[in-house]
Amino acid sequence: MTVRLLIINLMPDKQATEQHFKRITDALSFDIKTEYLYLTSHHYKNTSISYLKQHYKCLNDIKDTDYDAMIITGAALEHLEFNEVTYIDELNKIMEWSKEHIKKRIFICWAAQYALYKNYGIKPIKNDKKLSGIYLYNINPSHPLYKDRTYYYSPQSRYMQINPEIKAINDLSLISYKGNDIDIITNKKHTDYYFAGHLEYNQYTLAKEYERDLKINSDTPIPENYFIDDSSTPLEARWYSSAEEIYEFILKKE
Repeated sequence: MTVRLLIINLMPDKQATEQHFKRITDALSFDIKTEYLYLTSHHYKNTSISYLKQHYKCLNDIKDTDYDAMIITGAALEHLEFNEVTYIDELNKIMEWSKEHIKKRIFICWAAQYALYKNYGIKPIKNDKKLSGIYLYNINPSHPLYKDRTYYYSPQSRYMQINPEIKAINDLSLISYKGNDIDIITNKKHTDYYFAGHLEYNQYTLAKEYERDLKINSDTPIPENYFIDDSSTPLEARWYSSAEEIYEFILKKE
């Protein structure tokens, strides 16, 4: 069995993100054929256009192609309103196209918040303090994932929080949570999944983000439950196995 996966990579460090997802897909029990999509309307600061044209495709290249799954990654856009994002029109076009050409869709972090707003009109809650670190989430006992795992750890790196108002939407089902903080939800058809966190991150990603943020703001909080004691060395990545199980569950063909 081979699953065709399309990833719209909105993260600043494209190649690091590619490696993050490769770590997961290489560990799955079935073959994954992954393709990457870039947005032609976006100006890329950290990745050369020659690299993108060599390793990525644009929507026009794949407009007649069907995929088993699509992932839209997070993006460093939480400081902007959705309508202020320069490539929002192209992203909307991709989301509309995906309804006819994609069987399952996964939206991560910023993309999850935007997709919930676009699909259901629910705006995210914006917090003053960034949620950064490794946190334990409980799995809803009514969800099939619960039979193998009652909880998991997930890296979080966000100012946004999924609005609890989604609990009142009949088409959405809660998969995992930590108190009032929701991590993963899905629609009733199990074709769309919304991830607040970054299960794809590797052991050192939050450390690199922390170093980056410190250069901008010296008051940047230290990622919680992440470093060993008072050192700058991250703890062992406790979320790798659960990330593989969750992606295996979602991506596996029925």
